[in-house]
Amino acid sequence: MTPVHTFQSPISGSGYAVDRYRLISQGSLDEVDSNATLEFISNEWISPFSIIRKAGNGEIIDFVSDENTEKSFSLRVVCRPITSFQINFDRESGKTFGVTPVDSMASNLITMLSLLSDTSSHKSIEYIEPFIRHDLHFVRWEAIRTTFSIDEKAGLKLLKNALSDPHGHVRKAAAATLEKINI
Repeated sequence: MTPVHTFQSPISGSGYAVDRYRLISQGSLDEVDSNATLEFISNEWISPFSIIRKAGNGEIIDFVSDENTEKSFSLRVVCRPITSFQINFDRESGKTFGVTPVDSMASNLITMLSLLSDTSSHKSIEYIEPFIRHDLHFVRWEAIRTTFSIDEKAGLKLLKNALSDPHGHVRKAAAATLEKINI
């Protein structure tokens, strides 16, 4: 579920089928409710040079593969993301299973933190520290996880501090992690 407004139109081929869904049980797109599910709205056939619009506020469109149709190329116009991440759903169950950064800088930061975690070098911690206070909650959480993977003592302190993080996801993840390691 990419948090953008889009207009799309097939400009060649026979067109394509689209399933529309709406996110239900969700207040703000800033926090993902783990109980949020998708509600099927409709199935539409989009013929060449007709336009499909997707609202970025909880609407999902899924392009359905139809092997009997001629391949179509599309023209897509996309606005800037409304939020910094997209919510991922399982197509079969309609349940959420996580988020993915849609901003390239945030995605790069997550990758960098993951790589620093793999190095397990204590020298990396000083470079991780600024990201513990990052504006994006999932970058903060990855910085905490990375620190913990390198230095458990420093990581435990960050996990305890994260219990009062401004974002609910970080607070819940910190509490669950502390419970799992019996602290």
